[in-house]
Amino acid sequence: AEAEEDCSKALGVNSKNTKATYRRAMARFELGNFEGAKQDVEEVLKDLPDPSSNKEAVELKEKIAKELEKQAPKPAANGAAPGFKRMQIVEASDSEDEPPAKPKEVAPPAKAASPAKATEPASGFKRMQIVEASDSEDEPPAKPKASSPAAKDTEPFPDLKVEHSKSGVESAKNQANALFSKGSLDEAVRWFSKGLWLVE
Repeated sequence: AEAEEDCSKALGVNSKNTKATYRRAMARFELGNFEGAKQDVEEVLKDLPDPSSNKEAVELKEKIAKELEKQAPKPAANGAAPGFKRMQIVEASDSEDEPPAKPKEVAPPAKAASPAKATEPASGFKRMQIVEASDSEDEPPAKPKASSPAAKDTEPFPDLKVEHSKSGVESAKNQANALFSKGSLDEAVRWFSKGLWLVE
């Protein structure tokens, strides 16, 4: 650690000091700071008229590359990033007039599947069922909501008194905005919620 600090001090005095840059690269390599060591050794090789003339720097760069390769995260076997799962979404057609869409291949083509395995997902995929709400227009119309606040279940924040009118909603909104601008977030939320309850 001291060697790295000393080299950094020397580079602070003369940033073109190739010897100090190389020694700091060595110190950083020994300390396990492979990224810093890589930057330093690349700087050394860039500053030399013939980079192959400094075999030690070339060898150090190769050692650093090997260490960085060891530390690099291994990609998942199925190609998905860590924490994610690969999925293939195949949407069934809602219309009988359209020909069924062919799913796009995301993974490399698998070996020809036997007829018995035709319904199994491709390698690296998991079969899931996604259920959507119906697009049908035959649904019964939704029942209108009760228009008066008195008909609603329970009044939120009964301690906040707000007139049951358009002007009451406006005053609740204005009160909430004023509290929000003062930084009273919890109180502002209470007033907004009360106003929204009145609107519903």
